[in-house]
Amino acid sequence: MIEAQDGYSFDPIAKERLDDWPSHLVVIASHGGDPFVLDLSKSDGKDAPVDTAEHGAGIWDFSRVADSFRDFLETLAK
Repeated sequence: MIEAQDGYSFDPIAKERLDDWPSHLVVIASHGGDPFVLDLSKSDGKDAPVDTAEHGAGIWDFSRVADSFRDFLETLAK
């Protein structure tokens, strides 16, 4: 999970946090460079919604893909 942050919230070469990445988002997966993130600012302490954004668009414009991590996993299992 820590390595999933590389290139999004963390620069593995410089070994430093990237300032343009929102600190409340944790990358849990990616597809073609597009990150899937848990939005911890919306967490109820047990679960959190999952958002995604297009990589390389110049800005991170996140949209909701699942209301919870559990819903995200159930969608993947289908």
